[in-house]
Amino acid sequence: MNKVRTGLSAIGTMLAADVKNFIEWVWEARSVNAFDPDVLTYPRTIMSYAHDDDGALLYIPIQPVLMFESIAAKPGLSPRKEALSLWKVGQMLEEVSKQSGFQEQIFMCKDDRVADICAEHGFTEMKGYRILRKKIALSPTEEQAG
Repeated sequence: MNKVRTGLSAIGTMLAADVKNFIEWVWEARSVNAFDPDVLTYPRTIMSYAHDDDGALLYIPIQPVLMFESIAAKPGLSPRKEALSLWKVGQMLEEVSKQSGFQEQIFMCKDDRVADICAEHGFTEMKGYRILRKKIALSPTEEQAG
């Protein structure tokens, strides 16, 4: 049986054949993928892959990001004070990114007003993408179960 196996590799330790495959395949799929070549230069990016006895099947670069989950602003806070607060938090998190090697920040925002402010301060709106989320339940530890 030709069983599919998976693995992870640091970008710099990939075999030449895998690098060649990835470059050819990601280019071939450019009309349906969201590949950003910069991601391969990020210090925390790793390559996931699947292969079987016949060779490589697919590659997926994996990069951790800082995710802005949501904003909880004080009710009645003025738009100016909210914008200033958001900007100050953004400055702090930019420094966190630089210190920790998380080179991208993602902010899912439903508020057009806030999204427009963010777009004026370095965020780029990504259009034409579907955002998918998967929550992984962690097994309870003995301490939590007890």
